[in-house]
Amino acid sequence: MMKVLGAATAGLIVGVVAMVALIYWQGTKTSGASSVGIPVVGAASIPSNSTGGGSSTGATTGPRPTNPGTGGSASSGKGLFTSSGCGSCHTFAPAGASGTIGPNLADAYKSAKADGNAPLDGYLYQSIADPNAYIVSGYSASLMPSTFGSSLSNSQINDLVAFLAAGQAGK
Repeated sequence: MMKVLGAATAGLIVGVVAMVALIYWQGTKTSGASSVGIPVVGAASIPSNSTGGGSSTGATTGPRPTNPGTGGSASSGKGLFTSSGCGSCHTFAPAGASGTIGPNLADAYKSAKADGNAPLDGYLYQSIADPNAYIVSGYSASLMPSTFGSSLSNSQINDLVAFLAAGQAGK
C-alpha cells in the first residue's frame, strides 16, 4: 500500500512539475484568444450544439467547439503530443505514454459517447481547448491545464485531434 501511495505521489509531483515547466515554456501568450482562452479564429464556424453532455453532472457549458480547421496531421500531432508533455498525465499507447493522472486517451470515443454521443473530433477538440467543459467520470475538474486553447493554434489542436482520433482503441 505504501509503495502504491509513494508511486502515486511521485507521479503527481512529476506531472505537476511537467505542467509548470510547460506553462512557463509556453508563456502567457493570449493573442488571438478570448478572455477564457478559447481560440477566436474560426469561432463563427462553431455551431450551437448544447444538447450534449456538458459536465459530468449534465450541466451544459455552451456550444460544443468542433474541429474548426480543415483537418490535422496525425504525424504532426504525435510530435506535439510528446513535446507538450501530454504523456506525463495520459496513457496513450500510440505515443508510448503511460501517465495516470488523466484518462486513457485511447478510450476518448467512450467519453464522447457518454457526453451525449458527441462527434469524436469535436469532443477531442473541446477537451483540449476547454478541458473543464466535460469531466470524464472518475476525474476532477482543473486537472488539465486550461491554457492549451490559447497557447496552441487551431492547426496544432487539429493535429492533436487527428493523432488521438487515429489511436482510438475500439471505436
